[in-house]
Amino acid sequence: MPKVSGFTFPAGSKLLQKKWEERKQRIHNQKINAMKSGVNNSTPKRYPHLDLRLKKIQIQEEKQAEIDHNNELLLRRLTNIMKHRGLVDNWNEYQQKSLNHGHREKQQERIADENMKIAKYLDSVQPLYNVNNWEQDFHKHEYFLDMWRETTKEYDIFTPRNKRSSSNRYDYESDFEDDTTSRPSRSAVDSKEGGRESQGKKLNKVKTQQKESIVENDTKQLFKACKKLARAEEVIVRCLIRRTHAHRMQIKQKFFEKFDLDLETELKDGTHADLHFMVDCLLSNRDSKDAEILSRAIENNDSATAVEYCCSRPPASIAGTKKALVKINKKPLEDLIDEHIKDEDSRSFLKALFQTEKYEEIDKTQANNDALELFEGDERRFTTGGIFHKKVSVSCLHQLSYIITLYRNVSGGEDLTETMAKDACSQDYIKTVKVLVSCLSSSEKYFAESLHKMLKPNNPELVHLLLIRSEIDTPSIRKAYRKIYGQDLIESILKKCGDKAGPLIAQIAAKVPQLPQKYPPSKPQKDKSPGRRVNGVPIPPPPRKAPLKRPDVSKGSTEDNLENNPLRKKGPMISPRRDVASPTKQGSVTPRKKDSKSPNKEIDRIQDAIKGWGTNEDDLIEIFARRNNKQRQELKKQYSEKYKKDLSDVLKSELSGDFEELILALLMTPSEYDAYCLNKAVKGLGTDENVLITILSTRNSKEIRAISSDYNKIYKSDLSEDIADDTSGGFKTLLNTLLVYDGPKDGEIDINEAKANAEMLIEAGLSDASLIEALAKNSKNQAKEIINQYKILASNDLLDDIKTNQEGDDELSFCILVRAIQDPVLLFTQKIRKSLTTNDDDMLIRLIVSRQEIDLPEIKKCYQKTYSETLETTIDKECKKDFKNMLLAIIK
Repeated sequence: MPKVSGFTFPAGSKLLQKKWEERKQRIHNQKINAMKSGVNNSTPKRYPHLDLRLKKIQIQEEKQAEIDHNNELLLRRLTNIMKHRGLVDNWNEYQQKSLNHGHREKQQERIADENMKIAKYLDSVQPLYNVNNWEQDFHKHEYFLDMWRETTKEYDIFTPRNKRSSSNRYDYESDFEDDTTSRPSRSAVDSKEGGRESQGKKLNKVKTQQKESIVENDTKQLFKACKKLARAEEVIVRCLIRRTHAHRMQIKQKFFEKFDLDLETELKDGTHADLHFMVDCLLSNRDSKDAEILSRAIENNDSATAVEYCCSRPPASIAGTKKALVKINKKPLEDLIDEHIKDEDSRSFLKALFQTEKYEEIDKTQANNDALELFEGDERRFTTGGIFHKKVSVSCLHQLSYIITLYRNVSGGEDLTETMAKDACSQDYIKTVKVLVSCLSSSEKYFAESLHKMLKPNNPELVHLLLIRSEIDTPSIRKAYRKIYGQDLIESILKKCGDKAGPLIAQIAAKVPQLPQKYPPSKPQKDKSPGRRVNGVPIPPPPRKAPLKRPDVSKGSTEDNLENNPLRKKGPMISPRRDVASPTKQGSVTPRKKDSKSPNKEIDRIQDAIKGWGTNEDDLIEIFARRNNKQRQELKKQYSEKYKKDLSDVLKSELSGDFEELILALLMTPSEYDAYCLNKAVKGLGTDENVLITILSTRNSKEIRAISSDYNKIYKSDLSEDIADDTSGGFKTLLNTLLVYDGPKDGEIDINEAKANAEMLIEAGLSDASLIEALAKNSKNQAKEIINQYKILASNDLLDDIKTNQEGDDELSFCILVRAIQDPVLLFTQKIRKSLTTNDDDMLIRLIVSRQEIDLPEIKKCYQKTYSETLETTIDKECKKDFKNMLLAIIK
């Protein structure tokens, strides 16, 4: 039996014995785990006086205080140095004196005037030579040379052409030895006529032979290019690109008849792979190509592209495309439109548009009636079967263009698509009609934008569109492209269309169409109606009102007649932009009454606030914030008389930062402060153009004269000369005009003159001179009317067009001028918002101080309406300390 530890005798039951042993072991382990140490091994308590070294902390604080004090002294000295000029001039900013400075300036002005005259002459000069005539003379000369060669050539072994043996192998070299063409000689022609035909028929026959010789010569040159005997690019330009589409088709047919080869296939074999798409576009049948494009657009539910096609092709081309479309799709165009165009109104509109197949004369009376009928129609006027679709189906494109222009006049400047949007037409339908309006009103601009989107390598759509427009109006498109994107179309093509195809595509864009008139051509007609034209469409003159008649004094009471006579009624006098500020605006300052008992009380309060250590900013805020400028000037004068010191100099030495700038600005007169801001904008490195144009465009002529006088008195310099030295171009001319031009004497609005100025802006392409003439040399109300008339005539906002056509300082200046004319309160509101969000405290001080006594309450209302929070709330969030308190005290 097994032995058990601790016993000498065996256990009676092994299981019980095992359980007892396990129980004892478990109890033993529990006791061991529950045992506690008799010695405390925890971390002893730490006392503060052992950790903190108070003496060391005191020494560090004293050192830091000394460092802060030295930094403050250094900062004050640096601030004083920045505010005041040093005793030694290290910048050499003085202007060198010269004995012949005036003479050199006159010479420079004379040279500049001559350069301007030369530039204007170069812009207006027309070429004296016609390249087309040169080419015709060349071919005529070649024709005579060919006749001479046929009668005088002699070889050792001569075989006449009509007796040469024919063989299966064609002798190409014999045909291309001299690039001659097989023309009959003059003697042969004369003998054949036998004197029976008239001289006119002979000339017509010679011209026909010349045309055939050109086709023959181009065919041979292309054959050389196909066999790599000549440079393919030059031959393509000379024989294909510079020819019309009809001429290219004749060349293709002639090539097949002469050589029994396909020109397109042969030319691809002889040219680089990057030019294959060019060959396809040049030699493809235009009707078939147009049919493919039109079919693809309709199948993709792209009605806008279909409208663009209809507006850019002549009726004969549209008829040919319809026939080609039937061959390709085995169904007419109308069935294709019904099958694929999803929108019902767009579907009906396309059908009506493609029914127009003639370019007839414009019926102005009918067009006027149609525009009125369309304007007065109900909500269903643009839907299927409505008035608009009926007019489209029976009117030519010229008539439609005139109706759309008259509709804009009848509706008060509202565009046709805007009316459709109000009538809840579908977006696809509106987009389709918008393409029609763009193509008819300004086709050059529309196609310029389309070409810009297509500028990419190996794009056949770009080449196809250029080939079509090259026979119509590429010069006008290039001009519109430059005006929109600031770069010539040819330069853009060379940059973006690849090294191989780019020069060839540029040759297409440089091609001058043979037809001088703008497509689609209409029959010549004399416009006997008065008025002006916009985009080629005559604008009817405004309706004339019956002249006012002086009443008959003999009838009735004299006093009643004189009172009712409209000639004696005085209308509202509209002041010019530069003469007198608007009397309806008032500032945020309520002048305090003069204290006759203690006139020096406020002066003593100012002195108490700044004397001794520190400054009492709260007293200064209370004294200066709620007084107008006249009262502040009186305080400044009394302080100087009593303490023999200038108050501005005293406050400059006691204050600092933005609070100092604001106080000093309040102590200046308005003209002195504007002069200070203008001097700060032009002096030093760089020029603040924003400050210059904002101040000069929002002040009247009397204020500008005061600013110029104070500028000359304070800074011993002429304001116009300083501005001219720091500016250039149209920006310089605009500022000079604002400085010296007093504006018109009469402030009444002349609508006819406003229309004339708006049309002048359109015709001049928003040039610097036209904008200055229209906006800077008219009263504010007249300039505002010019802007409104421009929007009506050009169907676009003047501000957006300026951003498109101008750039740099010119764009900034003209945009601010337009905004100042339209709504100066909104302009100042936006500028104050910008100064607060960008932490531009100088701008904020200038705007608040300059508008404090003029229109600050209106600016506060506009700010809350525009940004959904008060101006006080924004200032309280963005500004700090005394500067914030002073601003809040001014605007409340």
